[in-house]
Amino acid sequence: MVLPVLLSACGQQAIALPTGTQIPTIVSPTPIPTSTLIPVTITPSPLPTQPIIPIITPDTIQVERWNEYEDALVSAIFKSSLQPEEVVCEWEILGRAKQEVYVSTFCASIYSSGSFQTSMPAVINIGTDGAVQSVEIPGIHYGPDILRMFPPDLHYRIFGGSMYFQEPETRQRFQEMEDRLRWRRGHPDEPPWIVYSLLPTQPTPTVLPMLTPDTIQIERWREYQTALAGQLDYRPPENILCEWELLGRSGNEVYVWAICGEIFGHRPSLESLVVIYTLNDGSVAGALRSEDRRMFPFNVQEKYFGGLIHFQELVDHLRWRQRHPEEPPLIVLSATPIP
Repeated sequence: MVLPVLLSACGQQAIALPTGTQIPTIVSPTPIPTSTLIPVTITPSPLPTQPIIPIITPDTIQVERWNEYEDALVSAIFKSSLQPEEVVCEWEILGRAKQEVYVSTFCASIYSSGSFQTSMPAVINIGTDGAVQSVEIPGIHYGPDILRMFPPDLHYRIFGGSMYFQEPETRQRFQEMEDRLRWRRGHPDEPPWIVYSLLPTQPTPTVLPMLTPDTIQIERWREYQTALAGQLDYRPPENILCEWELLGRSGNEVYVWAICGEIFGHRPSLESLVVIYTLNDGSVAGALRSEDRRMFPFNVQEKYFGGLIHFQELVDHLRWRQRHPEEPPLIVLSATPIP
């Protein structure tokens, strides 16, 4: 009796429900929260501060014994290839220990064609009385020798030479030493810059006469400069400036001392005695740099090796022209009457 009643009820319920159209259910997507951008300021790490490099001046004993220092450096650096009387050296003190003086050296033969023949760090071992006992220089194992010979605070000075040279004060001091070394090749009995710079008054330089070029040499000065640049620098001649001084002439051979440098460069490059070969019309046929003294007449050798050259004037003017390349060389200006 229960089952028919349930079926009857279900049938009545089915008739009562209307048939409808199915409508798809649209489910709204769950909203994603929008992230808020928070600006982050990135501060670059500061560059490491380069160490402040002090200028160390020699003490009284070192000033008095400068000849002893120079001879010991020459013997250690050149061994038996050159004698002390054939070389001049400049040096600066990097640091000191109890019985050691750490130096950076720049040496040149008085007969060399370049201002520097060699440069290297050295350790000068001194006795209790200040006398030089020995000099040690790095060997074929340069890096390990430097680490062994010098204290850690000097490694920057030695290994970071190019960075160190960028400091204006250092570059100025280096130029003064370079100029002094060039001068001392003709005046080896005069003291090095490290002593000379301490003199209360600098001696007045001797006024030297300068040979003036003839009219054709003035007109063709660019030919002279190009020929000299080809001998004294490996870069394209059009990028090189040269200064030169006439030392003599024999037939079609003109003898000069010359020094060259790159336009907008920081330093002069090689310097040398040079023979310039000219044709009968005065044009330049070529040039030859040589360290063979026999290629130059005695009066030319006397001027060069006697220091009777306007070294400093020419170098100073070359440095000026490296920033003002439109300027003519000093040899042209010296022959041009001042209005």
